[in-house]
Amino acid sequence: LKNTNIEICLHRNIYYDNFFKQEELNRLDPEGTVLAKLDHIQKAMDILRNNFPYCYSLIEQSVSKLFIYKSETQRSFASIQANGTGFLNLKPEHDEIAILEDITHQCGHNIFYRILYDKKRLFNIPPDTPLREITGKIEEYRTVFGAFNAMLPYCLSNLCSWNCLKNGIFKGQQLHEFIGRFTFRMFKFKIDVGNFSHNEIFTEEGKTLNRTFVEVFDKIENDYGSVLKKYDISNQDYEFDYQKFLILNPYKI
Repeated sequence: LKNTNIEICLHRNIYYDNFFKQEELNRLDPEGTVLAKLDHIQKAMDILRNNFPYCYSLIEQSVSKLFIYKSETQRSFASIQANGTGFLNLKPEHDEIAILEDITHQCGHNIFYRILYDKKRLFNIPPDTPLREITGKIEEYRTVFGAFNAMLPYCLSNLCSWNCLKNGIFKGQQLHEFIGRFTFRMFKFKIDVGNFSHNEIFTEEGKTLNRTFVEVFDKIENDYGSVLKKYDISNQDYEFDYQKFLILNPYKI
């Protein structure tokens, strides 16, 4: 990527193949996906650098590679087994708005892996404890550690959106999609803020870190909560779908 030390992988490699289903490996098409989306990827990074330089700096220190691919089954992700790489599943309709969200989130995981290398510093309980044992939510499938891993990515993605919205970066239908994604992400952030309201699971260091996440949520909620609450995201699934968003929130010129 221009003006960065981040490499975009144009080819598969044996280390990354293990993260994908065998039958899908030949359809990942990293080179074709990169070439089709390179302008949007570059725009997303430029937006990040200009509007949230602190996050941009953290990503440059923590991430050396982006592996771009297309998949019907494997969402975008990060893995501590490939620390330093963000894996982005880019669909044909994705532009810099979706990519900016993906970069801040998946690279946010990579940043957090460096903080969480010693899990015992943060938790009073085994980090692999099922979160449902803490929250009582039967549908919850994550561990305490796995769920807490989402908190910094939510902070970075939502702070980035907060800055972009204040700076008027997007207009027209792009702004409409941008606010939809922002609304959905803050909704998910709120759920996990509630999941980690049980302070007894944390050490003092863990409490301090968690308190910072709550402060970030509250700051954004106080600033833009009334705006975001105008949008209906009740038909969304795990990943944001702009076409579904349009059904409940038609774009008006």
